[in-house]
Amino acid sequence: MLEAQKGAAMAEAQLEADVAQIKSMNQDRKRFNDLVMAVAKDATGKDHGKTPKEWREALAGGNKSSKRPSNPSKPTIPEEVPLVYNPAFAPVGFSTQTLTQTRVIEDA
Repeated sequence: MLEAQKGAAMAEAQLEADVAQIKSMNQDRKRFNDLVMAVAKDATGKDHGKTPKEWREALAGGNKSSKRPSNPSKPTIPEEVPLVYNPAFAPVGFSTQTLTQTRVIEDA
């Protein structure tokens, strides 16, 4: 039971670290997008919004008949992530014995 609890705690910690890493990456991407939108606004002298999608629509002239779907879905990529810690379970109620000395008797 102790190994299962330790494994669960380690898996939870690994999940929290993964979520924190993804949030950090998303914050970096948002800062980059904000920078690009500010440069585009300064370069054109126009403000078409705060998101790349709003700018693409404005630059396309609001033409909704583009080849892109109106609500494209983002791909989801399932990936199995190995756990950092794998619990080792032993049979309950069994003990192991180590042989430390062997006596050999020869018949003459």
